[in-house]
Amino acid sequence: IYTDPMIELGDDRGDMLDSARDTLCRILEVPAPVLEDLHIVNLSIDDDVFRRDAPTGLRSVRLSFCDSIPITLYSSSSNLTSLIADRSNIWDSIDDMLVTLSVLPRLRRLQWGEDAFSSPPPFQNPTLYQPRSLPLHQLEHLDLEMNLETLSLVLPILDIPVSAVLVVTGSFLSE
Repeated sequence: IYTDPMIELGDDRGDMLDSARDTLCRILEVPAPVLEDLHIVNLSIDDDVFRRDAPTGLRSVRLSFCDSIPITLYSSSSNLTSLIADRSNIWDSIDDMLVTLSVLPRLRRLQWGEDAFSSPPPFQNPTLYQPRSLPLHQLEHLDLEMNLETLSLVLPILDIPVSAVLVVTGSFLSE
């Protein structure tokens, strides 16, 4: 599903986005047991879009420039092996991210780059997590782009294989 932000539609832009959301709802309401890859670009989605469980065959989700993606999209699919969120604000907090990862035992690739134009999500309860308390034993590639303070709190929580590729890009928060 892709919506082009460069299209000059004037007042019709809102109608086009509503139509794209409606289409996505209809697509995801149809049983799709063979759907393996889902890529959504430049679309904000309401919580009620993903009313059903994710398709059982869903292996890869890629979200690019998206906001408000309900956690049920990927957390209901324990078969998910790849979750990529490019410049997408898909979690309200780092805590939500960690909860999502905890229900994805087969995840092999995680890539998340914060949206540089918005505030980073808060880490509300970092003291609840012990070092290496989140097992991601199938992970082969981890690519995180977020502020360094948050990275320094998140990375010790993750229990990843020593053979995993780790790409970390950080920035200092500016007050």
